[in-house]
Amino acid sequence: MLITQNHRDTLVKVMRRAAFVDITELTETELLRGVGRRSSNARSYTGLGKMQSVKEWNPEIPYSAIHWGLSKKTRPMKRLVIKREKLIKTDWAFVVDCSRTMDFGTLEFLKRGFATVLMAIFGQAAQHKRDRMAEIIFDEKQIGPVLEDASIEEMVLTALAYEARKVAPGARFDPSHTGFSLAMSQLPDNQGIVPIMSDFLFLLETDKKGNLTPAAQLARQLIASAANYHRVLACVIEDPRERYFPTDTTAEVTLADMVTGEHQSMTFEEADALTSAESERRRKELKAFFDQIRCPSEVFSPDQEQLDMRMKVISLMSRGA
Repeated sequence: MLITQNHRDTLVKVMRRAAFVDITELTETELLRGVGRRSSNARSYTGLGKMQSVKEWNPEIPYSAIHWGLSKKTRPMKRLVIKREKLIKTDWAFVVDCSRTMDFGTLEFLKRGFATVLMAIFGQAAQHKRDRMAEIIFDEKQIGPVLEDASIEEMVLTALAYEARKVAPGARFDPSHTGFSLAMSQLPDNQGIVPIMSDFLFLLETDKKGNLTPAAQLARQLIASAANYHRVLACVIEDPRERYFPTDTTAEVTLADMVTGEHQSMTFEEADALTSAESERRRKELKAFFDQIRCPSEVFSPDQEQLDMRMKVISLMSRGA
């Protein structure tokens, strides 16, 4: 994972936009009502646990072993690795989709970048309440870094710079070993708030007969199970430009299916109608699923104004309380 200057420039944009959608003035009960009915472990957390060893980080050591707060920020970046008893009691677990479908966007952010905006907004609220945070990154096939005790900026940069595993079109996965299923296995044992930032296309995958694939069925079961214990907030990320086509031309365009890899040629007008109808169908199907399991959900887009986005975030938090 290489953090480039472009990632750092995007970080500035992410934090600037998140600051305009600040929700830290929400009261304690609005944020945490019903989450655990417990005094937050974050506020009573004073130690690091029993330290076993401290050494300089190298690429073979997983990110989850790093204590970011005590790490040295030098060039090249060096991290102190602390193996200790796991006393982490996370109040927030941010689950961020870094699959290839999230690397789309033509305005200010890719969908992945906009997902980090939402993570930063929630992170500011958590930080204001002195809550503990963790970040879990996943793509189609695997999970990436699992960060604990990291700053919001470090979590955003890690999500922006993560390189998703390249997967051949139409590749079949073991449902129990997809990136999302592995990510959900990393949720904390204690009850907390779990915002999932994704386009959730993996919930809609179907086979040639139109039935949900085993991976999609398992993903739905995992979200439903998590929503029974944690306060899961479904943040559906979409970019309207995925379905924008000019209608004043009869020229042909070729569309590729992200799942099967098949190509189909049609006019711009036909492509616009097809993609608009498909987007609306996906949105309705996702909403029906999240309503069924009583998981609060909202659709977020880079086009949304700060006020509209703020109202959606507050509505999401209120319904999740």
